[in-house]
Amino acid sequence: MNVINYTGRKAVKKVAPVTDEMVVNAIAAFREQNPVMEPVDKAAELGDTVTLDFIGYCEGERFPGGAANDYDLLLGSHHFIPGFEDQLVGLRAGESKDVNVTFPDQYQKELAGKPAVFKCTVKAVLKVAEGEFNDSMAKYLFGADTVEAAHAIVREELQTQANAQADSEVLETLMDLLCKDNPYTAPQELIEFERDELLDNMMKQLAGRYMPKEEFFELTQMTAEDFDKVLLPTAERNLNIKEIIKSIAVQENIEATDDDRQVQIAEAAARFGVTFEQAKNAIPVEELDEPIIMQKVLEFILAHSEITLETE
Repeated sequence: MNVINYTGRKAVKKVAPVTDEMVVNAIAAFREQNPVMEPVDKAAELGDTVTLDFIGYCEGERFPGGAANDYDLLLGSHHFIPGFEDQLVGLRAGESKDVNVTFPDQYQKELAGKPAVFKCTVKAVLKVAEGEFNDSMAKYLFGADTVEAAHAIVREELQTQANAQADSEVLETLMDLLCKDNPYTAPQELIEFERDELLDNMMKQLAGRYMPKEEFFELTQMTAEDFDKVLLPTAERNLNIKEIIKSIAVQENIEATDDDRQVQIAEAAARFGVTFEQAKNAIPVEELDEPIIMQKVLEFILAHSEITLETE
């Protein structure tokens, strides 16, 4: 496939303004997802969080993974062995108790079905801090010295997201224009393979949200066969875009450099918590080069298009 002309395409970049209300709502949502806890002088109840130290013993011996210091546990969350959390109810900061439990039969082999005792000391009883967003919360949640500074941080992040969304929409427009001028008819088996990849990725996303695919199809009132047909045009467009990007990369000698690869490997190592060498040995070169080249070509397309900025 030859891309004859990919310059001079026009698109409007519409950037949504960030309002004060959006900033306030974003901070409220972040507070809900990352609650600020404060100590209270009372006996622990179900629904409270306690900070505790504990050491576990089974048959008189300590066992791996059975101890921790300054552990925050939400009572009633059922994160621990059945019966553990209930026995901490009524304790106040500074009080200790031996918590007796029995490991479930479906537990690690060495401990399954055996009784154990955890020597626990409650160091604090905590509740979610309520009231207005203040300087203390700003420091805890955003590392900002004041409420105003936190608002500025959140506003900048929201503006960055708005710009990224606008750039994405511009690229969608430009790629639609390029696909129209440079159509590509992929082999049917390749289209079906791409469609299957799209469906597989979507099912993985649903699984990550704990939504069974049957529930998804019921919600959308579609069958798997219906969804296959819906995905076909997207699969064809994706293949068209891949051909365009491949052609532009060849025509403009756009390649991945060693420096590009080093950056990608370092980012992957940080993301997965492994060493640079481990990441380098685990990732095939072609898997590094494809996203690098794609990003470079997209930036090239943007640089050679006429983009008009419009603030909504």
